[in-house]
Amino acid sequence: MLPEISVVIPTYNRKDILKKCLQSLLNQSCRANHFEVLIIDDGSTDGTATMVAELGLPNHFRYLPQENQGRSQARNNGIQAAQGRIILFLDSDMVVTPQFVQAHWQKHQEDHLLVVHGPVIHTTNFTDPTATKWKISDFSAAFFATANTSVRKEHLLAVGLFDADFTAYGWEDLELGMRLRQHGLRAVKAPEAVGYHYDEPIDYSNLDPIIGKEKERGRMALVYYAKQPHWRVRLSTMLHPFFFGLERLLTIGNWQNAPAVRNYIQRHGGKSPLANLALFFVKNHAYFQGMREALQQEAVDKRR
Repeated sequence: MLPEISVVIPTYNRKDILKKCLQSLLNQSCRANHFEVLIIDDGSTDGTATMVAELGLPNHFRYLPQENQGRSQARNNGIQAAQGRIILFLDSDMVVTPQFVQAHWQKHQEDHLLVVHGPVIHTTNFTDPTATKWKISDFSAAFFATANTSVRKEHLLAVGLFDADFTAYGWEDLELGMRLRQHGLRAVKAPEAVGYHYDEPIDYSNLDPIIGKEKERGRMALVYYAKQPHWRVRLSTMLHPFFFGLERLLTIGNWQNAPAVRNYIQRHGGKSPLANLALFFVKNHAYFQGMREALQQEAVDKRR
């Protein structure tokens, strides 16, 4: 018998939390032959392959390694390899409840044109992620976000899967969500399909990775809008002169890059509300820098 649901988990150098993710999927309330788990290892170098082998996973868990190609391609490869009629996307830094798979499957029995979301609770508790309570900051209105979302495979194939032009961090799942919405699907909640997303503690001593990630997200915002030139995208990405002007106004004098501000964040980040607010502005500025760099490159390309 083919499984009803294929859980697709792309991963890259997340060995320790991935282990907890897989262990939580070993304790599902539904039958083992009802679902499969596909672990798409996108070129990890942290011993992920050894960890998966040592777990001794049952046959309905499949480990599929690939050269590093990015999250979009990893998910696409997982979709193509999936045997289930329903694809359940799960991030590798998530730990789920025993009702997770069953709750997604039951919701899909109500209608064939659904995108099903489970609650995502963010936590910094690595030892016991499921001890964390839901917070108002955990609310999400995204139509399609791959942390804890399912959709029938036929619809993914119909709209063209994830776009490989998203080569860096950000927006690829929301862009696919726009196509699924245009395809006639609607989003619903599966309250019992709870997932706990482990957020690694921020290393305030080195802000470069955080800044780099935000710049990537800014560059990918232009790719998103080029694919979906819609007012929803302009609002969600802030790709509009008003937001660029507001960001300029809030960062007059380039204060967010001053050594004193960076030192203050490094010393007090996570403990001081003022330091956390300063980090927010640093990240926001990096995001707009990424968009500006992409716009400048776009202008250069047009002149060639």
